[in-house]
Amino acid sequence: VRQLGVPLIPIADSSSALQMDLAVENLRNNRHGYRGEPNLFRATISSKNYSGPATVTLKSSGGTLATRSIQLSADDSQEVEFTHRFTTLGFHPLRVEVNAPNLREKELSNNHFPGAINILAEKERIIVVSDKAGWDNKFIIDAIATNSRWQSQSYILQDAQIRIGERTVADFGTARPAAIVVVNNGELKPDARLLALLRNAQKSGGGILWQGMPLSELSDVLALAPSNVASSFQGFLAVKPAAQAWPLLDIDSSELKNIPPLSYYFLKAQPGAQILASIDSHQEPPAIAIKTGVGRVVNFAFLDFWRWQLQSPASTYQQTITNILTWLSNQSGGSYRAIYDNSYFQHEQINIRLRAEDDIRQSRLDLNPRLLIKDASGIEVFSDYMQRQEEDYGAHLSLDKPGEYSFSISESGGKGSINGSFNVEAGSLEERDFHYNLPLLNWLANESGGRMMNQGQIEDYQPPTPQNRQLTVTQEIPLYRKWYIIALFLLSFGVELFLRRRWGLL
Repeated sequence: VRQLGVPLIPIADSSSALQMDLAVENLRNNRHGYRGEPNLFRATISSKNYSGPATVTLKSSGGTLATRSIQLSADDSQEVEFTHRFTTLGFHPLRVEVNAPNLREKELSNNHFPGAINILAEKERIIVVSDKAGWDNKFIIDAIATNSRWQSQSYILQDAQIRIGERTVADFGTARPAAIVVVNNGELKPDARLLALLRNAQKSGGGILWQGMPLSELSDVLALAPSNVASSFQGFLAVKPAAQAWPLLDIDSSELKNIPPLSYYFLKAQPGAQILASIDSHQEPPAIAIKTGVGRVVNFAFLDFWRWQLQSPASTYQQTITNILTWLSNQSGGSYRAIYDNSYFQHEQINIRLRAEDDIRQSRLDLNPRLLIKDASGIEVFSDYMQRQEEDYGAHLSLDKPGEYSFSISESGGKGSINGSFNVEAGSLEERDFHYNLPLLNWLANESGGRMMNQGQIEDYQPPTPQNRQLTVTQEIPLYRKWYIIALFLLSFGVELFLRRRWGLL
């Protein structure tokens, strides 16, 4: 362009191209689902400069789950719903895609959106055992009823008989419960069936919540054991700093004052137990203790905990009981999952999200995760902290080189880490620009010293005044550059020398 020596002034076409674009704005669904039950997924589809049919597909790693045919309107959005029943447990990555027949789009990275759902087992069975009817029993059962995924069964163990209401049964059933709640109001006896139930639960990974005086026969199972003091006393609950490391006892300091005096026992902690709360006295006897292992155990060294519900304007009591039972029944612990696509386009936006949960399946919103991306040769190409995005963490970036990439998301202090990989495919937005390449024309004009104009500027444009230029044109024949001319000259010169010498002229 510069060798021409004249400025280029391209005239831009007055027509404007309608860049049609389909996009999946988001995918909304419950974070958890249950095996065999319908799960609802809602995707928001937007259309730019396109009206017509489109196909929306919900996919997982196992293939296509559902497909919907929709009719889109230009510059409008539409919600598409899917319903699917999962038959396998675990974490299921999801992906929603939208496409239209014979539609050429410039932007392709927004035609899909990743998501995920964690599929749990069926409704969990929780057993409540007590020596007699009491308010602690009732309020715990009411707290269990607030979770539609729990099934509770209440038993009264009295005089060596197990009763459900007025009906006497032989045992506690054969189905393995996810958690067992035992409330000892002071008259519970060491029945062999109860001891076997708790020992089997502890060996098989079930959770145990024991409230009141523990039985000495279960000292190897529970976190607290009886002492030589059998009487109960009155005192206030004090949460220890160690409780901050456990999400099951997240009681705000302002809410502690709403807990009335409790009827507590002087108990002793068993080896391996951790004290999360004590009674607010100079002796600080343990009030709440936990024990982890194959099966989890929580001990309440007091009764009358139900009075808290009457004193608190919020439902903090129910939430605390729910958190404890969730922690007891959730043996898998917390989770640290990455949500991303397996492939992206070169120069287009890459979205990677992190979903972190604690032991009670609540979102961990106090993290500071760092995303590190490396190419196939192990060279770092991106590193930054992820930002909060509602209940997840996210990072947005783009890569200019195609190939295989690996990434890791980690939290300082060993709070969690996850690894993954994805592929960046070759291609660019310019290759999918189906209209006039105005940016390239503008660059050519600038390189030549000209500028781009539109049709409205032509009338006002004053071209440069013509100038006379003297141009001398010469033609040269570079014979010296031809090898055969040089060779002919040398040959003729040699022949001349030979003849002169032969004829005696030299």
